[in-house]
Amino acid sequence: TSMMNDFHFDLFLSSCAGLEKDGSYEQTLETMELKKLASSRSDKKFLLIDKTKFGHAYLYRTNSLSDYDFIITNAEEDVIKEYASQENVHFVNR
Repeated sequence: TSMMNDFHFDLFLSSCAGLEKDGSYEQTLETMELKKLASSRSDKKFLLIDKTKFGHAYLYRTNSLSDYDFIITNAEEDVIKEYASQENVHFVNR
């Protein structure tokens, strides 16, 4: 991951293992470190997740919800409203 410090990204496009109201989560330390670093080196951050990821927290938190510019998901509207009310988060439902 130290090599990543030399990079700059216009766009960070990612998934996650789980999503809770306090952020996105990963199951492994290596994945969390890589995604956290890439995210910090990016101008825009997009999270793409399906509805099965909501309500699942794992050991490694990558980002808070407000760190993402957009969260794109197929989750139901009531679930999205519950999460969007926690922070200033922009959801796109597809």
